[in-house]
Amino acid sequence: MGSFVRKANTKDLSRIAEIQVFNYRLFFYPIFKSDDYYFNELSVPSLMREYESGLDSLYVYDDGAVKGFIKIEGTYIARLFVEPVLQNASIGSRLLEYAIREHNADHLWALEKKRKSHTLLRKARVCFNRGEKTGRRNIRVSCSFKEEGITRNMSLKLYILKDSSNKGDSAAMSKREKLYGIHLTDDQRRSMMKEIESFWLDEFDEKTGLIKQQAVFDFFMERFAPSIYNRALDDAKAWCKRNMENLEDDYFTLYK
Repeated sequence: MGSFVRKANTKDLSRIAEIQVFNYRLFFYPIFKSDDYYFNELSVPSLMREYESGLDSLYVYDDGAVKGFIKIEGTYIARLFVEPVLQNASIGSRLLEYAIREHNADHLWALEKKRKSHTLLRKARVCFNRGEKTGRRNIRVSCSFKEEGITRNMSLKLYILKDSSNKGDSAAMSKREKLYGIHLTDDQRRSMMKEIESFWLDEFDEKTGLIKQQAVFDFFMERFAPSIYNRALDDAKAWCKRNMENLEDDYFTLYK
């Protein structure tokens, strides 16, 4: 179990980058629809440079050819990708199992619209015994697997990120915008997520992917945007009231 999983080296960088690019364009582009990012910014050379300094956290599935990889940061599964044409062959399951067994990994993110992530978790040889909702998007599952005849129990926290950028999901978008009281265009939303990316890099010297950017964006929209929006309405109401009083005074000056 996990015999094909090994630590990545510099020779693996091009394959790792290729696998991520293929997955991003195939599964994430239809959701986020950012031509500039997926077809200009995202490239094999740029990802190779990004991963070159973080080889210690990268592991590949190699049974003669590199077919998938996982990035483990502490106990956080930061990346998990399998060559698209080789999915449904238990490669992702073995990478996930390796992360839990060898690194005590206990949490990861999954996009709500990306059903293949959910299928991977259900089909993993790790046995998920039960799921417990810990928040609007969080699920904590207890899992177990046998190692040398001994059953090991572990806990894995799965963060489900709701998608708010898919134009096809108009009903959900209307509901969310009604909740926020704020209507944003796709360009405005992407611009804000770019600001989040720049802020994170400047303040924490850490690059953020689209999933994390969307999570931060959603957090602020849900927690803070309604209060800011309501305050803006109060200010607008007070301004209108003052100007209506001035208008009334001006109106009476018209009498002869």
